[in-house]
Amino acid sequence: MLLPTILIVDDVPETRAILAKIISKKQILALEASTGNEALVKIEKHPTIELVLLDIGLPDMDGYKVMEEINKGPYPVRQMPFPMRQHRLQSSASRQARAVRHRSIRRPGCR
Repeated sequence: MLLPTILIVDDVPETRAILAKIISKKQILALEASTGNEALVKIEKHPTIELVLLDIGLPDMDGYKVMEEINKGPYPVRQMPFPMRQHRLQSSASRQARAVRHRSIRRPGCR
């Protein structure tokens, strides 16, 4: 039996570890990536990924660019990426408008 799969994309190892621990308790397979490019490679290699938890502030490209690439590319993600944001992150409305419409959640540990 294949477990549902979620990809956690965040450049902070502690954040990925916390989310992976929570997700794994629900009998869901948690894959991890620390950059946008790594996330796109994992999405291509793992067609069972159903959801992407995506940090907005990544070192190689921001999360909005990753979402744009997922939406225009041949990536087999079944669900829209779900961006995570830090409380203090300020993103321009125009960047958000160019990305897909989405909901966001706060990263663990951010108030």
